[in-house]
Amino acid sequence: MKILITGANGLVGQKLKHEILRRDDMQLIATSQSPETNILEQDYIFETLDITNRMETAYLLERYKPDVLINTAAQANANACEKDRSHCWQVNTEAVKHLTHISNQLDIHFIHFSTDFVFSGKQPVYHEEDTPEPVNFYGTCKKEAESFIMAHANKWTIIRTILVYGYVNSMKRNNMVTWIYQSLKKGKPLKIVNDQFRAPTFAEDLAWATLEMAGKEKTGIFHISGKEAMSIDSMALKIAEHFGLDRNLITPVPSAVLNEPAQRPPHTRFDLYKAEKELNFFPHSFKESLNIIEKQLYNQQ
Repeated sequence: MKILITGANGLVGQKLKHEILRRDDMQLIATSQSPETNILEQDYIFETLDITNRMETAYLLERYKPDVLINTAAQANANACEKDRSHCWQVNTEAVKHLTHISNQLDIHFIHFSTDFVFSGKQPVYHEEDTPEPVNFYGTCKKEAESFIMAHANKWTIIRTILVYGYVNSMKRNNMVTWIYQSLKKGKPLKIVNDQFRAPTFAEDLAWATLEMAGKEKTGIFHISGKEAMSIDSMALKIAEHFGLDRNLITPVPSAVLNEPAQRPPHTRFDLYKAEKELNFFPHSFKESLNIIEKQLYNQQ
């Protein structure tokens, strides 16, 4: 099975690279808008690709004709999306339309990553069939992309996920865990929201589940996340405790104090029954994942 991934320099893209290369029945074509940041020793192809350029995207997909296209590329910074709505729409919605049409033409299974931010956060738990109701522009763009895929794609899978975290070499962008770890290690005081609750997703779990969907040709919407819902400040405290860092540097604050451009849903947690039943998906606990990240950090020192 030949798999092409977009956004290969990102956290999820890099975890997918590693997971694909561990599997004998999969070939990898990795792409990203910028040159490769973490070159691996195994045999695979890397190409630069701007998914907002339809002609470039069509040419590359026609050239390699993958069986599966996994789109991890996105503008996922909700605040940046509020400030530059045009760019957010181009990357998160318009580019997805291009990918959908090209996948149809080439008979490619299109797997697209979406987000818990398509929901309002008013429900205690969200199921795959629940109606999206975003509260910010990032969520709106991702919702529109979902709607377009469901209406126009021939063979598609949408994976919604929550607050993905993990560690890889040569990381360009921090995630919640690495940001808190690095900030506290430097002795930097942090104001962390205490009125937003998430079930964060370990990147290794997400990559594994995605390739199970690809290999088993699963279609439709899947919710993939961790099982433990917690407030953002409690997450920060767990990280500080695990790594032996100063938890007194963490000040819990309500969201209103930060006054961020993008509103956030207050509570997002997924029902994982479908993933458990169809994929045998049982994610690591937050503690288990921190143990793995600690080993990865130690190996790089």
